Amino acid sequence: EERPEATWESIERGQAAVFDADDVLGRRFLCIADIGDGYALYDREEAVVWFLEGDEREVRRTDMDLIELISVAVARTE
Repeated sequence: EERPEATWESIERGQAAVFDADDVLGRRFLCIADIGDGYALYDREEAVVWFLEGDEREVRRTDMDLIELISVAVARTE
């Protein structure tokens, strides 16, 4: 059984891995998933998902909102 506290701790670790504590981007974006070669970030201002990928840490905006990202993730596991 997964505890909400453990899930939140995982999110905080992801956030720390991507952003410095005082990083302006860290206040705008929430790291919501480790996607292997990068991270999925939720843009708190625009309510869309961005991907941070690769060694160059390239950031790419998507047109997906959080619900769409979850729907795509669930569909790929079926």
